[in-house]
Amino acid sequence: MVLTSIYEVFPANLGVVYLLAIPIFAWVLLNILSGSPLYDFPAVNGKQKYEVLLTNARRRFQTQAAALIKSGFSASKNAFCMITDNGPILVLSNKYAKELRNDDRLSLSKFTANEFHSKIPGFEPFNVATVEGQLMLNAIKQQLQQALDCLVVPLSAETSDALSKNWTDNPEWRELILKPSILQIVAQLSSKVFTGDDLCRNPEWHRITITYTTHVYEATQALFLWPKRLRPTIARFLPACQKLRTQIEQARAMISAVLAKRKSEKDAAGRLSDAIDWVEESCEGRPYDAAITQLLLSFAAIHSTADMMTQVLYDICGREELLSEMRQEIISVIQDQGWTRKGLFNLKLMDSVLKEKHAHRANIASFMSVSMGRVSEDTIHLSHGVTIPKGAAVMVSSDSMWDPNEYPEPHSFDGHRFLRLRQSPEQEKYAQLVSSTPNHMGFGYGKHACPGRFFAANEVKIALCHMLLKYDFRLTDNRPPHIVSLGFNLFTDPMAKISLRRRKEEIQLP
Repeated sequence: MVLTSIYEVFPANLGVVYLLAIPIFAWVLLNILSGSPLYDFPAVNGKQKYEVLLTNARRRFQTQAAALIKSGFSASKNAFCMITDNGPILVLSNKYAKELRNDDRLSLSKFTANEFHSKIPGFEPFNVATVEGQLMLNAIKQQLQQALDCLVVPLSAETSDALSKNWTDNPEWRELILKPSILQIVAQLSSKVFTGDDLCRNPEWHRITITYTTHVYEATQALFLWPKRLRPTIARFLPACQKLRTQIEQARAMISAVLAKRKSEKDAAGRLSDAIDWVEESCEGRPYDAAITQLLLSFAAIHSTADMMTQVLYDICGREELLSEMRQEIISVIQDQGWTRKGLFNLKLMDSVLKEKHAHRANIASFMSVSMGRVSEDTIHLSHGVTIPKGAAVMVSSDSMWDPNEYPEPHSFDGHRFLRLRQSPEQEKYAQLVSSTPNHMGFGYGKHACPGRFFAANEVKIALCHMLLKYDFRLTDNRPPHIVSLGFNLFTDPMAKISLRRRKEEIQLP
């Protein structure tokens, strides 16, 4: 939901608006008289004739980002400034990706904190520089990575339960709004790993972990309407921010109950370890907020994974030959190698389809994406005469994912594209779904590439094995649903439907 007026933000608190009139006027005057150092770069959506403020520039960013990025690189092949709903950002050509990928002068944590108001109550999970943020990263990079082998069978069993509840075992065709059901399935699978059996099938926990992300985006958009210095005060009254604070308290109560229960248990032998255990082991006696780490894990994992899974199912619908090939691959690999991490790795056609979708989803909306969001902590001099000012927000174009010199017919969906590339010894490791390269930055690039991508890839593959073998699919309207774009963000249509029915799987899945 995009809020376009102050009156939508404060339906019952208009008095606050009048009380803030004077400081807002002062802020407006200050913005008229001063500017960002990024304004030295060409601005593709700056103020137009007779525009005093940047309100319309921000609106153009939200509704025309794709065209603006193309226009920016037409005017300046190296870098340009774009006015976003959170201020100016320097958009750099993809050729700088390698140059910047491991530069310690570029901060991901500051970029995240700036985009998600991490100092404001309700947004605590986004202060990734805190102990909670570090514990979460350690859990993903170390324990989760080490646990991938032993998670395959438990996640398979959890998928069976989630599908039976959300898609039923009805052999008759039925219409289904796909995205909400996928969110429920992914929330259950992710919770199996993050919270274990204590909460993985708890509907209230699913509600919190799914809707917290939605409310974050609503609250973020609402706060973007206000100057940064006023946002902490405004957030006290915003209904969307109040929802976040309430959900954090609810999460704390549920996680505290789990911690108390586990503390009273004399022996945890036989129980699959989870992220609650990993974080507890890593804290080394330091105080931390376990609920904050859980909400950050869920924010990073649930919606992005569900979006990928939803888009892949839309693309498979109507491609019967591809669907048949994928089913045969699943049957062959599982019969030969078992339900193992190695088996998942060798689902190479499925891997190719997923990687194709990771890039191709943007093309459906004719959208040129960006990646590697950072804040510069120092002045950085790049090649070709580009200088990043200290304090600048920076992103790098991902347009090489659709470069015809790299990928023939890049705007056409080709599920076998990366399977063919993997047949070349030189390309095999770069053409995998989890590979991060300048030519495919779906999971980011460099030292801050998504550390959870290996788990996400396995989770999606496990779920798809069950879905493809157990269900038939078809598009309700005989065409893929449209993609919703908002600024740099892309979303699958949350209300799009498919038809599905239960089928008899060729092999038994655990």
